[in-house]
Amino acid sequence: YPLCALAVSAPPSASRSTSSASLPPLRTPSTPPRSSPSAILKSYKGLTVEIWQHRCRGPSRPLRRHVLCAKNYENVTTLLDLATLTGAIVIALGEHAAGLFCNDDEMSAALNAAGNKTFERVWRMPLYEEYKEETKGKYSDLRNLGKNRQGGACTAAAYLSFFVEQGVKWAHIDIAGSGMYSEPRGYVPKDGNGFGVQLVTEYIKGKQ
Repeated sequence: YPLCALAVSAPPSASRSTSSASLPPLRTPSTPPRSSPSAILKSYKGLTVEIWQHRCRGPSRPLRRHVLCAKNYENVTTLLDLATLTGAIVIALGEHAAGLFCNDDEMSAALNAAGNKTFERVWRMPLYEEYKEETKGKYSDLRNLGKNRQGGACTAAAYLSFFVEQGVKWAHIDIAGSGMYSEPRGYVPKDGNGFGVQLVTEYIKGKQ
């Protein structure tokens, strides 16, 4: 269940920005033991997280939070990540669009335009404060799973948002459906199809 994070840095004295990408590899074991249920882990940002989801994509969420922390990048201004994060986004959007969660309207519009141009389409989903409340922990700062199955894609994105520093423009694209086709479509093969490469390339071209 891959995640790729792209960070754009712009030092105050620089006349141009630079981009860097992180691709943390992760293999989720098919048999126990996985992450210990109810274990409390401390993140790179300093927030503590109680492990409620220890199956499927749950174990990868601790790794993702480290990648999103702006402490990993110098003078970061923009952060974009793509991940096969939830089955819930597949229920919501199927395979024909990826779920877009973004804290900046201009960035969201640019990604939407890039998606329409490349046919790697995205659909903006809400990041309401209520979803963030769903991920607050009882014995820790956060829990890596919402309190129920409702709005699973939204609560998962809300969880990730806690690890993005204030003032950083951030977009999370959940490609769980669009990145894994159940059948070939045109020149795009079944299964893993590289969704997001053209989208991100077009987005970066539009920022130059």
